[in-house]
Amino acid sequence: MPFMQSDAPLSGRALHLEETPPPQTVIGSGITVEGDIIADGTVVVCGRVDGALVTQGCVFVAPMGRVGGTLEAEQARVAGCVNGDLRVQDMLVLTASARVRGAIDSARLAVEEGAQLVGRCSIAVSAAKAASAKVAVDEARF
Repeated sequence: MPFMQSDAPLSGRALHLEETPPPQTVIGSGITVEGDIIADGTVVVCGRVDGALVTQGCVFVAPMGRVGGTLEAEQARVAGCVNGDLRVQDMLVLTASARVRGAIDSARLAVEEGAQLVGRCSIAVSAAKAASAKVAVDEARF
């Protein structure tokens, strides 16, 4: 699924909310959700989530948004605060206003100047993608 790609500052691959599928779940400003959220589509966090946020779609944490728990998504753009681990299957973007405390596991990562990260980063393709790439290379040799 294409996700928020443009020719903006990050090597032509930055993520922008305007280009995502319409959000299916919005945690509005002034709203606090206590507990885990499990969703299928795009989730926008402008308020606060105290718990895990898991979706097979995209996540956008707005500049005033806060997530206090694990964030798992296909792709994500963080402009607010995340205090927990991030597991992103494809592209993760930390904007200049992002504040992250936790471990990052993602296939791709873009970090704008000014973003803050306290934790570790592991950037690697998934095991399935790595296996299919190896098969393609092996087949090309014959």
